[in-house]
Amino acid sequence: MLDPSSILEHVAPFMLVLFRLSGVLVFAPLLSSALVPARVRLLICIMFAVALYPTLPAAMHRPPPMDIFALGPAVVAEVLVGLAIGLMAALPMFAVQLGGWIISAQGGLTVGMIYNPALDLEADIIGQALLYVAMIIFIGLGGLEILFITLAKTFASIPPGAVLGLPGVDGMGGMGGAGIAAIAPLELFTALVASGFELGLRVSAPVLCIVLVETLVSAIVGKTMPQLNIMSIDYAVKLLLVFLTLIAAMATIAQAIGDDYADTLGLMMRWAETLGTRP
Repeated sequence: MLDPSSILEHVAPFMLVLFRLSGVLVFAPLLSSALVPARVRLLICIMFAVALYPTLPAAMHRPPPMDIFALGPAVVAEVLVGLAIGLMAALPMFAVQLGGWIISAQGGLTVGMIYNPALDLEADIIGQALLYVAMIIFIGLGGLEILFITLAKTFASIPPGAVLGLPGVDGMGGMGGAGIAAIAPLELFTALVASGFELGLRVSAPVLCIVLVETLVSAIVGKTMPQLNIMSIDYAVKLLLVFLTLIAAMATIAQAIGDDYADTLGLMMRWAETLGTRP
């Protein structure tokens, strides 16, 4: 007969695993979308926790002390680990949206801002189109699989509850608040943000160059032939050039997004593998 006490012993460590998984879903591409119902996200989180928990070493199945002053910070720390992974995966997508917004602003399309239910905010049409391109590339590169593989690797490096050094937890025990500082990927985030700004400029550069040339030509024509009302056709010409340039450069833009995402996913994997070995 199954002993209920043996099941209760696994509740606390299982919840720590669940909280780390839940942190990923806050920023993870696709899974964090407002189009995915909260119940579906919760079901996905529980499903992966149930699948992942039995694979952890037996030493990680030991219940931590049932003390709210110890478990509370541990839960926060577990969520922060998941948040870091989800945010790292989402940064290239934010960068692509930044590039789309720059294109829309320079092309005069910001007046057509539309509501984007995927991000629960207003987004320009170019940024939204590039966002879907980035999502397709993310899926094609196996981003969702790599996302959860990276999360699984963090359990091998940092056991549940070890970030704040819960008694009886191997790994980073006794480090307390220093445990968070030891695993915080600040340098990695800085590099990814810098790479994101570069990606945004690479995405918008072809259109920006064409818009600059069109603006100079319009200014020269307007000065040399004042009888011609250049302003009446300037906006239409600019829109046409923006869309034609964007279509012509789409292959190059997709290549830039793919390269950046491949580098980001690789950095995530290496960070998870070396998480527990940092001083």
